[in-house]
Amino acid sequence: MRTAELFPSLLRPRVSAVDAAAPTPRRDATADRVDIVTGRSATLAAETIYAGRRAFSTRAGCDSPAELLLLKTARVRSPSAPLKLRHAAGAEGRTGMAQTSLRPLELGDVPALTALLRENREHLRRWDPRRTDDFFTEDEQIRRARSTLAEMDAGNSAAFVITDGDELLGRLTLSGIVRGVFQSCAMGYWVRADRLGRGHATRAVELATAHAFGELGLHRVQAETVRENVASQIVLRRNGFTQYGVAPKYLEINGRWRDHRMFQLLAEDAPPRPAPPASTVVDVITTERLALRQMTADDIDDIAGLLGDPDVMRYYPRPKTREEARRWIDWNRGLYRDHGFGLWYMTLAHSGEFIGECGLTIQMVDGVPEVEVGYHVLPAHQGHGYATEAAAACRDAAREMLGSDRIIAVISPDNRPSQIVAERIGLRLEKHAEMYGEGRLIYASPGQT
Repeated sequence: MRTAELFPSLLRPRVSAVDAAAPTPRRDATADRVDIVTGRSATLAAETIYAGRRAFSTRAGCDSPAELLLLKTARVRSPSAPLKLRHAAGAEGRTGMAQTSLRPLELGDVPALTALLRENREHLRRWDPRRTDDFFTEDEQIRRARSTLAEMDAGNSAAFVITDGDELLGRLTLSGIVRGVFQSCAMGYWVRADRLGRGHATRAVELATAHAFGELGLHRVQAETVRENVASQIVLRRNGFTQYGVAPKYLEINGRWRDHRMFQLLAEDAPPRPAPPASTVVDVITTERLALRQMTADDIDDIAGLLGDPDVMRYYPRPKTREEARRWIDWNRGLYRDHGFGLWYMTLAHSGEFIGECGLTIQMVDGVPEVEVGYHVLPAHQGHGYATEAAAACRDAAREMLGSDRIIAVISPDNRPSQIVAERIGLRLEKHAEMYGEGRLIYASPGQT
């Protein structure tokens, strides 16, 4: 799956900043600031980098979606006042917690933000227009920040920084606010590369939409992602956004005019409370001959036997130990929780006999998160078409969950049987890539570059 603009994670139970515990954003009488009760965000294995759009105002000095600096709204008078999120009971018990906050941009943030832009230049390159070196200077960023603050004071935009405690993580913007009969804005954001996978982008988007519908009284928030950026689309969908179209050659990104998927969230459609887990996590997939379900800790013997088999692991550096198999199960259970998918435990439908695993994971390919379909079948059950049958079902599940036809398979050049499976489910060789220190073939859904 390609992703990296919005990154997110799709089908995990979402937590709304507008719930029974915090019915609306409110003004603190002493500080005159937006105050949404603080909370901690659960870990995400895949995170979005930004959901972007070309800025609407030339006065703001923003000419690309990756700037994410504008948020067209009346400026909050206390620029250091954070927006934070209270979320549902039970989240505190998870590992990898992060406290995600938004606060309005101020000029004092420019040195740290300029440093972040320099450090993340390669990370953001594929989602930005081509940049000159001047863009990454403090003088240029100060100029842009001043223009942005002027737009905020005029009530046309508001720029936020994303923080974890005192640490600066990135930026979020609601731009192009239109009042009157439209009452709409566009949203974009980015998160630094070394803090992805911790839920910051998803929580920032949740806070921003609560602010847009509560404090700003807007009716609609829109966002656009590069067409193949599935992880970004996951972040949006987790927050209730729906796709309403595709804009061909919408923005010139990194030297190419790129198609973008168009998303929106309406105030009346914003979920008022966390969705029940069963509605957001795939528990079972069935086909004519197979059943796929979530792995559990009790599956360790079967998974250790599968991943410890030299024939199954022929194209890996070595078979996995029992402890590595245990961590494999834990990894997949984290994927179920955070994204609604992972590799599933695969059995014969008629007998319940364990025969392997198949499912969806997130892989980084040339710096872009992609949704990959993967499969391992025990040697005694190979040659019966089970891998093809299961992989086709997972392909269809990905389309249903993600609303995208884009999936990939990462395959060793020597693994011809897996290449045949990929071809049978409609994937085609797209390119060669260096992964895990070795060359790999990247098979992908055709027509989704």
